[in-house]
Parts: sequence; C-alpha cells; structure tokens
Amino acid sequence: MILRARASDDLADTVDYGVVHARIVQLVAERSYALLERLGDEILSDLMRDPRIRRATLTIAKPRLMDGATPVVRITAGNPTG
Repeated sequence: MILRARASDDLADTVDYGVVHARIVQLVAERSYALLERLGDEILSDLMRDPRIRRATLTIAKPRLMDGATPVVRITAGNPTG
C-alpha cells in the first residue's frame, strides 16, 4: 500500500488520515477512558478493521497532567486479517 501511494501520490492508494482523525475524535466523544492504554487499544482495534493496514504504532500523550511531566503510551498492533 505505501509503495503504491509513494509512486502514485494519490490519496486513494493509502489510508486517509483525515478519516482516521475523525474516527479517533468519534471514539473519544462516545466514551470516557481512564487509561491511555485502553484508549490506544480501542483506536488500534478500530484501525485494524481496514485490511490494508498490516501494522500500526500509536503514541498517545496526556500533556499538562503532572506538573511538567507528560505521560506517554506507545502501542503497536498487527492486523490478524492483513
């Protein structure tokens, strides 16, 4: 998928990040998450519904939470159908 998009420069040949962003906003609006880990798992599970995505790494941060420290979680998932 990435090789085709690099060659064509056509959005149809890759994942539309605008659509991904809108879906993440929807997930966060639909429910509250106490843990970044759970939110990350939900986002990755949703992304993996697209069979073109074989693997993804997600980084989530909660800035301004702990007096200058920023908690960050990084999660990687593979697509069992990809």
